[in-house]
Amino acid sequence: MLISHRGKITNRIYLSFAGFLPGFIILGKKYALVDTGVPATAPALYEAITQALKEPERLEYVFLTHSHYDHCGGLSYLRRKMPNLKVVASEQTASILKKDKAIDFMNKLSKEVEDSIEFKKHFGGEDISIKKELLNVDIMVKDGDKIDLGEGVEVEVVSTPGHTRCSISFYMRPDKALFSGESVGAYAGEDIVLANYLSDYNEYMESIKKLSQLNVEFLGLPHHGMLVGEKVIKRFFELSIKGAEIFRKEVTDMIQNNIGEDEMIKRLTEKFYVDAASLQPKEAFVVNLRAMIRVIAKGLVN
Repeated sequence: MLISHRGKITNRIYLSFAGFLPGFIILGKKYALVDTGVPATAPALYEAITQALKEPERLEYVFLTHSHYDHCGGLSYLRRKMPNLKVVASEQTASILKKDKAIDFMNKLSKEVEDSIEFKKHFGGEDISIKKELLNVDIMVKDGDKIDLGEGVEVEVVSTPGHTRCSISFYMRPDKALFSGESVGAYAGEDIVLANYLSDYNEYMESIKKLSQLNVEFLGLPHHGMLVGEKVIKRFFELSIKGAEIFRKEVTDMIQNNIGEDEMIKRLTEKFYVDAASLQPKEAFVVNLRAMIRVIAKGLVN
């Protein structure tokens, strides 16, 4: 079952939905928000947080799964509103968010989102720009680190590179909930999980298999909501592994048939930029495709 409406998932997990970019809030004595979405939806996310939580001042942490603009882009806006937020992320994410080139690229991709009709309704005239000085990471974490939110709620960090080098996941007890960003692939429909390895295929597959060994009853899909139920989540992991293998074979076949990168992009976009996947801005989708093609091509050379 996929839950995609605003409200409590459990007594300790709240889904604050804004467009196709949900904000997952973990509720202990202290609260933690997992990822912040794109800048355009940050005002709606902030409004949802302040309206839904009886004590929004208990929101102390932001957990970032990785450094992509659709996961950390809303952080600047939230910090303008809630300057005491502490950001938790990997050392690699912290390093990337200090680079002017990375911030410029994030703002470029964000502009495409802001210009779409779907997202214009979420903000009006406010400063939603991404600013480097508002992206500093306060707590750098690594595999196995644990964060105690109080009232029996503990979050364990799991290193899950492959989607990006900086990717980490968060496993929350006692609810057996996993928040992994796109480290497990991109949900594109009930029976479709698209491959999403932008840095390394083998690491990506190892990360999926590592996470699939956890006892997971709730899986946070960063752009769609919360997947609920062990059997459904087991099926998701199976589809994720299968999708990664199929994509790799298709690209490998095209490379071996001397098909150029631009033609590959065209064919793959026609095939995979459909259903839920098409909610993503096309430019960002193409950027990801190009990265995956190059990861596969590099692997063939090596």
